[in-house]
Amino acid sequence: YKPDLIFSTNIFSPIDVRVLKDSKKNKIKSISSLKSWDTATMKGYVVVNSDKLIVYNDIQKREMIKYQQVPEEKLVVLGNPGYDTYFNEKGLMAKEDFCKFAGLDPNKKIIFINISAKVINQFPEDPIVFVDRWISEGKIKHPAQILINPRSKYGFSEDILKNSKNIVIHTTADKIEGGAKENYKFDEIEIYDLKNCLYHADAVITTASTLAIEAALTDTPSISLGFDFRPVNYWLSASVRNIDEHFWNVRQTGGVVVANSQQELIDYINNYLDNPELHKQERLAVARQQAQFLDDKSGKRVGEFLLANLD
Repeated sequence: YKPDLIFSTNIFSPIDVRVLKDSKKNKIKSISSLKSWDTATMKGYVVVNSDKLIVYNDIQKREMIKYQQVPEEKLVVLGNPGYDTYFNEKGLMAKEDFCKFAGLDPNKKIIFINISAKVINQFPEDPIVFVDRWISEGKIKHPAQILINPRSKYGFSEDILKNSKNIVIHTTADKIEGGAKENYKFDEIEIYDLKNCLYHADAVITTASTLAIEAALTDTPSISLGFDFRPVNYWLSASVRNIDEHFWNVRQTGGVVVANSQQELIDYINNYLDNPELHKQERLAVARQQAQFLDDKSGKRVGEFLLANLD
């Protein structure tokens, strides 16, 4: 069997590397793409150069040249198809309908707290526990609720959270026994559910996550945790995650703020609940920097590029 073109969607995957090696050996044209925004700086080294490599934006292009020594002529900037959903209304619910679906109170502010992988945040429940306490103590100025939308990909201790009246645990994800990462699939239902969580949230709390970019695409204020709520391994601390180069680029826009203490986190939450327009232009700068193409056509651009290379 000799295909006309090999398309690798993850240039660092061991399986993809083997296929790309075979494509070189058998003189079959190959095109690759990057799996995520942090690929060039965090995921290892390019083993096999495809004939062409699709990247999201000009930043990734520069990173692939600088850190991976990929020749510039092999790189093509086409955007991230994963961001396409944020530039159309498909799957988007009215806020009242979403609140009913998720079990939220439409009269309260929604603070969406992202459950991070433990490699990013060793104790992912800690920010939820503390914000819950601050709501009850009146440190959060507005009547508010915490939205949790856990992924089956990550471990999550519901038991310590489920008795709070301030916390709503909502997910459309199927649970995978043992949290088997390799079996996890982020399907269309989950994509639209996350889209609604972001669109209807009043503030998002995360830790140096791509969710900060997606929040910017929905013009939702986001706060990255720059501290830990208890002593942790330094190399797994939130402060380290926030100086990773791919996230530093986002921070430079001012479209994502970093809270370096509990009091800063309280202040940022209150500021955004008081004024959701705060840092609006900076969030647009994040969108322009990371999505680059402010439309829902990146998937189409990739498809057309692949077809054009079948000749």
